[in-house]
Amino acid sequence: SLLYAQQSVQAGDTIANQGAATKFASLYTIPANTLAAGRVYRLLARGVLSTTGTGSDLTLAVYMGTVSLASTGAQAAGASISNRLWEVRLDVIIITTGATGTVEAQGDQHHFTDATTERARHLRNTAVVTVDTTVANDFVVEVDWGTAAAGNTISQRMLVIELL
Repeated sequence: SLLYAQQSVQAGDTIANQGAATKFASLYTIPANTLAAGRVYRLLARGVLSTTGTGSDLTLAVYMGTVSLASTGAQAAGASISNRLWEVRLDVIIITTGATGTVEAQGDQHHFTDATTERARHLRNTAVVTVDTTVANDFVVEVDWGTAAAGNTISQRMLVIELL
């Protein structure tokens, strides 16, 4: 069932000229004590990105609260691209609950480096991730440009959270 659908692009949904990890403004807050073992959540985020003539490294990560569930790691975003599609998809299975609850998180990310070339990365884990399910947790995408540059911009135009 649909839990959240981003209805508009908020001011903090465009991240530009930033050399530090920054979370998008649009997010879904999972209320405390509502995660249950066996539940599956799906995050789908999409938007557009642009880069300078020299390009830059880009890292996209999905967080639940203060915990990084999965990350692309630094990847070359491409040089001199303008308003190219990016997408992150992540499935999260709740394994255990509590202050040291555990989840399994796996997904993928892709973006276009020019009009026809697509670059894909996995968001993978080799072990479960510990998440405190007794507190409210923001389900959110974080962006980290390798270096600040005026031409490096990324906008989240769509965020959909589902409980499967």
